[in-house]
Order: sequence, then structure tokens, then C-alpha cells
Amino acid sequence: MSYEIVRTPLEAQPVLFCSGRVSKDEIATLLGQLLPKVFGYATESGATMVGPPYVRYLDFGENEISLEAGLPVAPGAVGKDDIKLGELPAGPAASTIHTGPYDGLGAAHEALQAWAATHGGPSGAPWEVYLTDPGEVPNPADWKTQVFLPIGS
Repeated sequence: MSYEIVRTPLEAQPVLFCSGRVSKDEIATLLGQLLPKVFGYATESGATMVGPPYVRYLDFGENEISLEAGLPVAPGAVGKDDIKLGELPAGPAASTIHTGPYDGLGAAHEALQAWAATHGGPSGAPWEVYLTDPGEVPNPADWKTQVFLPIGS
């Protein structure tokens, strides 16, 4: 699959999130635990959700990945216990849209890394925004995920 890469200026975005560290094979299981927890807390606390869920990959270790999973929220939200208030960073980023099952997202990340290598270099942790809700669109071939990679200016 070929990807159209675009330079995207980003504003800082407040988020509610939970963190975890797992092997690559356990990512889906962990997300199945963390995202409902954040959704539930956001609803219970009255936070205004302003976009679809995301997963940000903070550290790729030899055997495990550190990640945060959460939701963009309007200013004024507060965290509680292991649900933290943070933000997705402002600044220049490269982005692309992946269409298809989640197990193909690695190709989108690779395309962004290759593009960034000649356009200022990567400058932060990448993240995915899940534009399609699998509960509403059951066919994985139709799922859309936007992938972001912060880059140097």
C-alpha cells in the first residue's frame, strides 16, 4: 500500500489517558482494557470528548512497548488515579491515513519514518487516531486510522 504523507501543523490537544507496557502481541488486549476505562471515566466525570480515541507509542523496547491510550478532551477535564490528564504535542508533524485492518498499521509508521528522514527527522513519539469505530463499521477493510509523527521544523 502506498501512503500520501502530508506535513500537518498541530495545536496542543488536552487528553485523558492511561498508560501501559506490553509486548507487541498484547497491544490489542491492553487497548481493550484501557480505552473503555478512559471512556467510562470521561463520561462519569463530565469531560467533553472532542475527538476519536488515540494510542501514542512512547517507547519501543526490545521486547515491550510503552504506550498511552486515551481521548482528546476540552480544557477543564481532570484526571483521577491512573487516568491522567496530558496533551498531545503542538508542532509540525507528518501524517497519513491507513485504510484497512490494524495489523497493517506498521506499514504506515514505516512510510512516515522514511518520509521524515528527509524532511526534518522524527522528533517525538508517534500516535494513531482511530477515525472509524469498528462497532459501527464491522468490515476491517473499511477502517480508517490517521497516523501522526512529530518532525523537526
